Amino acid sequence: MARKLSERQHRVLDARRNQVLNTPDAGEWALLIANLGRQVQIELESGALLSCFVRQNLGALVAGDRVLVSLEDPHNPVIIARADRTSLLFRPDPYHRQKDIAANITQLVIVTAKLPEFIPYYLDQYLVIAEYFHLSPLILFNKTDLLDKNLDKNLNQDLKILETLKYYHEQLGYPWLACSALEHQGLEAFNQALIGHQSVMMGLSGTGKSSLINALFRKPLARTQEVSQANLKGQHTTTTAQLYHLPQGGNLIDSPGIREFGVWDLERQAIFQGFKEFHADLGHCQFRDCRHDKEPGCRIQLRLSDPNALPSARRDSLFRMLESAR
Repeated sequence: MARKLSERQHRVLDARRNQVLNTPDAGEWALLIANLGRQVQIELESGALLSCFVRQNLGALVAGDRVLVSLEDPHNPVIIARADRTSLLFRPDPYHRQKDIAANITQLVIVTAKLPEFIPYYLDQYLVIAEYFHLSPLILFNKTDLLDKNLDKNLNQDLKILETLKYYHEQLGYPWLACSALEHQGLEAFNQALIGHQSVMMGLSGTGKSSLINALFRKPLARTQEVSQANLKGQHTTTTAQLYHLPQGGNLIDSPGIREFGVWDLERQAIFQGFKEFHADLGHCQFRDCRHDKEPGCRIQLRLSDPNALPSARRDSLFRMLESAR
């Protein structure tokens, strides 16, 4: 288990960090492309790619971090400092410790598809995460080519998917795009939506995140794997977050397919904040510290008493998330 630093140790480290950052010619600034474990891959402002070690006590470094690297020994470059972050996406690990995923991001691309399975609950979780981290969400429905297969058999399922996406867009204002990495359809609109952003791509394994990256660049950059036919579940191919520069501008970070990325350790208020349907009611309860549970005068519970306040699947998502809330 990692040693927890005291407040005094944090102050000492911050002072050393500021001293390094304010020292002329201390090193060169670079963009962290991927954390490979013992080493990280960085890109210098010249465009050169380097693998280098990290000075101790800098904390976890992730794709998207801006770092200062010492090139005193050109054969052993070392990261000596990290710039302040404008944002940080993280999740709890199995031991409920914070695991950082990506830094300085502005947009969360939520990739979903008909296969391995379209599950509104996971989409709702990612939207709550986007609201919690103040990221602009973009819903990307991949594998549209599958909507045309076995139409008679799957018509009702296909219509439910499209109606769900329509609700998120028309009622909640979330942008969504449809595309097919296999048939290279809808990729231009996706490319345009990424310009000017440092985006992170998330979604269940098997939804085609790596295939989308390969389709955007029209060459194999990310490893892909077929959906398991035995259980229709996605198979993990990405093992660490990787940053890619897009040809038309912007950066895209592909994160591991993490089914377990949930909303654990969030307070009830944060979960309700993640549902746009309640934004007009938040802050108007009888008690300022209302948990929106059984308190009298709770505007949220009043809204929930209306069966039409949320679509049934989204209501189920809400209550399922609240079961694990703090």
